[in-house]
Amino acid sequence: MSRRKKRRAAERPEAASTAERIEALDVSEARKALYRLVHERDALGAWGFINTAGFTWKERLAAVSLPVLLAGWIGYLVYGVWRKGLTLAVCWAAYVLAVWKLDGSPGLLSLYLPNVIFAFMAEGDIYRQRVLREKFWL
Repeated sequence: MSRRKKRRAAERPEAASTAERIEALDVSEARKALYRLVHERDALGAWGFINTAGFTWKERLAAVSLPVLLAGWIGYLVYGVWRKGLTLAVCWAAYVLAVWKLDGSPGLLSLYLPNVIFAFMAEGDIYRQRVLREKFWL
């Protein structure tokens, strides 16, 4: 049985380059353009944030995920990044409990703040999953 698995692994074609994987994705051209930009400028930073230092303002706007900004960690589940979505759900729940215990009645702004942070991380995380084919929790 182990010989069969080794043979199948040897028969697999070599992994495509990052540029080829971007072109093979079934996503819009705007998203492909963002992925090409991240790949060309090596702009993927720590924790999934995209380093937008050399981007124009339009490119910076494209690097923020509107669905995640509106829905928070649920947006990650919609995009199919379910591991990170579940991790962020637990972090968000812990944050809400901490704010509720410390403040008594959390305001809407304090509950919405994590969504803003998640929105800036989302496109980098989606890039990591779809293009780089990483499987990650955080």
